[in-house]
Amino acid sequence: MRLSAWLIITCGMAMPCFVSCTARLPLHGIDEWGFSQTVSWTSTVHVRGRALTFSVGPEDVGPTPMWENPSSTLPPLSAPDAIEAARKEVPKYVQDPEHWHLESITLESLGNENKWVYTVRWHEKGAYGEDTLPIPVLMNGQAVIGVWQKEP
Repeated sequence: MRLSAWLIITCGMAMPCFVSCTARLPLHGIDEWGFSQTVSWTSTVHVRGRALTFSVGPEDVGPTPMWENPSSTLPPLSAPDAIEAARKEVPKYVQDPEHWHLESITLESLGNENKWVYTVRWHEKGAYGEDTLPIPVLMNGQAVIGVWQKEP
């Protein structure tokens, strides 16, 4: 099952940010009553030709606030706060962070636990192609730390 919605919010900038909210129910970890037993999420991306993996496990999600009514309430963490948390992480992954700008911000469900994660995506100014830097941010304002994969 997949639920989607679009929100337009003001991110404290001259123009509004478009936020895509997507709920995905996990394909595994479901008990006999249809509830998720574990919450985990992994994303591997390529930044300037190197593989970077972001992982979120139950120990990361446990202490984060729940967002129980996404259709009628705002998320526990505002989009501007998620953007700021991710912005602080950009210099950890690229040598020229001043050349990277906000491309998009999305909200994704981590299963049936009412736990959500923002993905704040950055793109290099003037660069063409798929080289983007998506930084996940949990609802407690904690950016997920990416791990560079060893080169072959």
